[in-house]
Amino acid sequence: WTYDYDSTYLGPALPVVKITVQRIGANDEAVTLIALVDSGADATILPLRVLKHINAPRVDRRRLRGAYGPSVEVNLHEVSIQLGPFKIRESIRSGGSTKYRNCPWP
Repeated sequence: WTYDYDSTYLGPALPVVKITVQRIGANDEAVTLIALVDSGADATILPLRVLKHINAPRVDRRRLRGAYGPSVEVNLHEVSIQLGPFKIRESIRSGGSTKYRNCPWP
């Protein structure tokens, strides 16, 4: 599986992939996004408004730490993610921020 690069980003070109996020067991509401491919990531992080839009159930709370700064407590949601022909069930960490630009959905 190969990924295109997003050259519209102001920094270096980044590998991206189109994903579809859906509540597990749901056949109706789904959101399609362009996601950054980060092969070194330990977690999948989605905008909170996506998880609210698909009514993804919160299943837990955990602490998450980035490369810098203190850890923060985040919600863990369970969703289905489709990357091209591959569909996976995933627990997703979400932060509390809703400051996302260029969101194509309400």
